[in-house]
This record gives sequence, structure tokens and C-alpha cells, in this order.
Amino acid sequence: MDDLEAERLFSALEGRELVRDASRHLAEAGIAVAPMKGALLHALGCADPRARRITDVDLLVPRRDAARAREVLVARGYRVVGRGLAADMLAPPREGALLVDLHHTLYPYQRFGPYADEVFARARRDAALFGVEVRVMDPLDLYAHLVGHFVKDRRDDRQRDALGDLAGVAARFSLSPAEVARHLEAQGLGRAARYTLAFAAAAGDGFADMVRAHLTPDPLGDWLAGWARRAVRARRQPAKIAAVPTAFLDRSIVDGCRSLGAQARFAIARTLGGG
Repeated sequence: MDDLEAERLFSALEGRELVRDASRHLAEAGIAVAPMKGALLHALGCADPRARRITDVDLLVPRRDAARAREVLVARGYRVVGRGLAADMLAPPREGALLVDLHHTLYPYQRFGPYADEVFARARRDAALFGVEVRVMDPLDLYAHLVGHFVKDRRDDRQRDALGDLAGVAARFSLSPAEVARHLEAQGLGRAARYTLAFAAAAGDGFADMVRAHLTPDPLGDWLAGWARRAVRARRQPAKIAAVPTAFLDRSIVDGCRSLGAQARFAIARTLGGG
């Protein structure tokens, strides 16, 4: 194992311990918690912790419990170091490289799914994965969130880890391309999938290509996804100007306009507030 692999593995172990610690405190307060992204992918065996680095720990709680969840963790020594529209960022009691992103929704602006309440409804209870009871996302929701998150962050084929996550989830759970396509469209992710899965397919992900083939024909969605891909690839990441074309990969054009409006209002508020 080289130094880089050892560093990634150490971060994965730190992330696992953070999930366990925060989830234990939340469970004691009767608050359900669903780990997301890197820490969950490592625990499920969808990604190799020596190869896939994590930079923070993402936990989802029901929206109704978000404020109380933050208060519970602060009472246990966590410190709020940032506030966002989708999550609060907390530093753990012991100094470390990782922060906890405490989510009450999966995206700050986008209106496509999966939606937090539905994620919890479809999730399964598990006490073995992290040594404390958590809710483990349904594999279809896990795959769908990776598709939506890729769009939310305006990623492209430079993000090899993110593309590898998709293939890892599909292989780990032996997902059906047709079932995944139906779930993506039910979550309003049909156009987002045309964006994300095109990059995955170009990187050699045959499953992603099969999912694309099962999507309902949408010529406008194909054009919008192509526009967004060109806009993102032409710029350094994060490609802020590409927020316009990627917004139109939302559930509908109207929802895309609403997403852009929300982003504009947040940017103005930050500017006026000196943030």
C-alpha cells in the first residue's frame, strides 16, 4: 500500500467512526439518520476505500428533525462551522480532517428526487453496517442520488471517482437497467440521467449505457443534456456559469427556472450579507 492509499484508507476509517458517533447520539434522541455518499459506499462495498477518497461525512435526517438533530450534536461537543440550504456543517469534538454535513434535503436548489421523506420510507433499518442503527438507502435511491448529485455539482468526466461510484452500486446490487431507468424517471431525473450517464458510458460503464437505452424518448432532454455537457467541459470546475444549462436538467423547464431563481436569490442574499 502506498502513501496515497494509506491516506485514503485512514480518511475512510475516520469517516466510519464519525458516522458511528453522530448516529449513536441521534439514535439516542430518537432521530433517524441515513448515511450518504462516500462513507456509505465504502461500508456497502461499492467503492474501495484505498482508491476512493472521502472529504466529509454526509448524514441525512428528516426535515422535521433537522434543528433538533443539530442541537443534539452540538450538546455532544460538535461545533457548527457552516450553514447551507441543504445541510449544516459541523466539526466533531475531536480534531480531525473530516467534517459532518448534516442534511435535511439532498440538494439545495434542484427539484428532482430522491426526496428525503421517500428515502426514509424506502430505506431499511441496519445495526450491523456501522455498529449502530442507521437507515440504509434503497439501492435504487442510492443510484438515483449519485445521478442527481453529479448534476448538482456540475461534474464531468474529470470526476472519475464519481463515475466509478455509479458502476460500483450497479454491480454490488445487480441492478436492472430497466428498473433503474423507471426509478430515475419517477424521481424526475430523466434529463439529469441523460447528462450523468453519458459521461459514465463514455468512460466505459456499459450498465449506464443500458440505462440510457431504457429511458423514455425525450429529444428536448437530449439536447439540454448535450448543451449542459458542453458548457461544463469547456470550463474549470466548479463551472459556475454552467449553472444555467444544468438547471434545465431539472424535473421540468419550469422547475429549472425556479431552481435558477433560488440560486440567484441566495447569491444576492450572500452578497448583501457580506458572506
